[in-house]
Amino acid sequence: MAEPVRDQTFSMKVTAIERQEIEQAARMAGETAASWAREVVLRTARGRRVEVAHDKLEWLREAISDLAKLNTEVLRLLHEHTQHESPAVELKARAAAERAADSAPAAAPEAR
Repeated sequence: MAEPVRDQTFSMKVTAIERQEIEQAARMAGETAASWAREVVLRTARGRRVEVAHDKLEWLREAISDLAKLNTEVLRLLHEHTQHESPAVELKARAAAERAADSAPAAAPEAR
């Protein structure tokens, strides 16, 4: 049986943001915006469940969540590392303080 000829037009007004959302969803589904929109509208009209690239969106959400967790861990480690200076830095600071104390003039005895 031959596919019916699509000779009817159906249009709707959308905002610029809505158009971008539709085009993005269509790209994620690997379709043109018109084909994707036709399929979504017909599935909804026929009472079927509409999935808008759910698997891809879920994967993206999980990836972003994992990156946020990784970022938090890296920042925590950097914070811990910067709170505790290395022994070499501590030894240099101690030596510099001792040199400064040795080179400072002796305090004059207090007069009574």
